[in-house]
Amino acid sequence: MSTVNPLELPGRRPVRYKDMIKITSFEKVTSFLFALNFLIGMFVVAMFFMWLGTVQIVRIEPVPIVMVEPKPPGDNPKGYEEDVEAPGLEESQDFTEPRIEETFLAVTDAVTATSGALVAMNTGATSSSHGSGLGDRRSPGGTGGGGGKDYSDRWKINITARNIDSFARILDQFNIECVVFGGGVSTFDYAKNLSDTAPTKYSLEKSDGRSVYNPSEENAIVWTKELCEKAGIRTAGRFPTHAYPVELNAILTKLEFDKAQAAGKTMDEVRRTTFEVRGAGGGFQFVITNQEYQVAIRR
Repeated sequence: MSTVNPLELPGRRPVRYKDMIKITSFEKVTSFLFALNFLIGMFVVAMFFMWLGTVQIVRIEPVPIVMVEPKPPGDNPKGYEEDVEAPGLEESQDFTEPRIEETFLAVTDAVTATSGALVAMNTGATSSSHGSGLGDRRSPGGTGGGGGKDYSDRWKINITARNIDSFARILDQFNIECVVFGGGVSTFDYAKNLSDTAPTKYSLEKSDGRSVYNPSEENAIVWTKELCEKAGIRTAGRFPTHAYPVELNAILTKLEFDKAQAAGKTMDEVRRTTFEVRGAGGGFQFVITNQEYQVAIRR
């Protein structure tokens, strides 16, 4: 008995094996789309690496931190100079702020306390009522004599510019912001992006700890007030000044340290350092124009 192949039955077209593995149109379209997506992905990756080749990576060397040990707070004689001698009795009246009391009893107490202070000052250190010194305008523990942690008494920063627009660009380059406080207002009002048409204004409940330095030149003082008012900050009866970022404070500290080291001095001997902003390479930079040192007292 012979075996009949079902694929070769009478009246049925023989099925060829190549017809069974034939690639359909759907598979062709699917393969084309897969290859196209793969090529596009490779192209995007290649373009990404080409873009990375055009990126310039600027490596900024970290600013070395100069550790300066602060001196213990001292009792500097009140005055308007940086003199080691205490003012005499006549000068001390100029430094006494007027006090407004609500009752006569409080006024009496104030006069009594003032009289006691004047008697205490009349010691052997001052042989006459007119003292030889002018007193010390620096705050206790300050660094007007060098070595302290507060640089506001030791640093003098001159920022000169041709006009207020140039002045604002200098502040923006160094990320220096204007800050206004006092005047019965409990907030610290800051202004940044000072060269813009509308500078950015924001307020804090308390100071954020940045170093604050007062503008020393007359134009800088006037322009600082105008920039604050431009940002919508009221300056009448308040105190406008500049808030320096931590990075800039570290750069100025390094400049001061290098200048003193080059002169063979220590930071304890630095009495005053004067900084100035000058143009450099289309921008600005801080330079030290003068540095004064303590005079050794011979005993």
